[in-house]
Amino acid sequence: MSLAYILRKAATLAILPLGWILLLLVAALVTRRRSFIVAALAVLYLCSIPRTADRLLVALEEAQPRLSVEACPEAEAIVVLGGLAAFFAPGLAEWTDAVDRLEQAIALYQAGKAPRLVFAGGIFEWLEGKPTEGELMREAALRRGVPAEASRVLAGSRTTAQEAARLAELAAREPLRRIILVSSAHHLPRAALLFRRQGFEVVPFPVDYRVVRGQPLTVLAFLPQAASLLNAETALKELYGLAWYRLRALLD
Repeated sequence: MSLAYILRKAATLAILPLGWILLLLVAALVTRRRSFIVAALAVLYLCSIPRTADRLLVALEEAQPRLSVEACPEAEAIVVLGGLAAFFAPGLAEWTDAVDRLEQAIALYQAGKAPRLVFAGGIFEWLEGKPTEGELMREAALRRGVPAEASRVLAGSRTTAQEAARLAELAAREPLRRIILVSSAHHLPRAALLFRRQGFEVVPFPVDYRVVRGQPLTVLAFLPQAASLLNAETALKELYGLAWYRLRALLD
């Protein structure tokens, strides 16, 4: 595990709710002020209730329209982003809830929306020697009848920015400009921005929606849940990333 990866994770923790809570508790211990404990509890409560987490996720999920396979425009390639393999085992892939990315990408290909599938998703240092997410997705697509010559894997990508850069390298060798970008709905605003910055015409195809629309507001929306804290952190990471890349674009 590289030092850069550890430092990046530590920096990310510091700007997320769990990091805020830990810093406030440390401040309470150092200063012996109860106000910091109250603030830590307030952050924990607000960020762990479904009402807060759902509002944050909806802000991302509604940034692009939801498309059906039939209504999706055609393109030169369907690009599937990584982030759906929970762990690897010999001859076996365990998928997370984000497996919708793979399922819908195959459906798009079978519907004739693009002549090829491009699978992204790299691997981390501690899984060296194991197949990458992209390779696992391609193997699954082959088992589903996708021809080998119609699928590609982007090698060496571990972040969304790297995936966009690797696709740009491929596009320099092959005609590839208009893409259908398949990813989780909360991830697509940042992902689409990064791929557009590489010069691609992007058709966002959001899947893996986390928030169920139309539910009545009840007292349950204000009861803390561990899953809601995770959703809040997921949404905040995406919002921070989106703000960061937009700021960089203004400064460039």
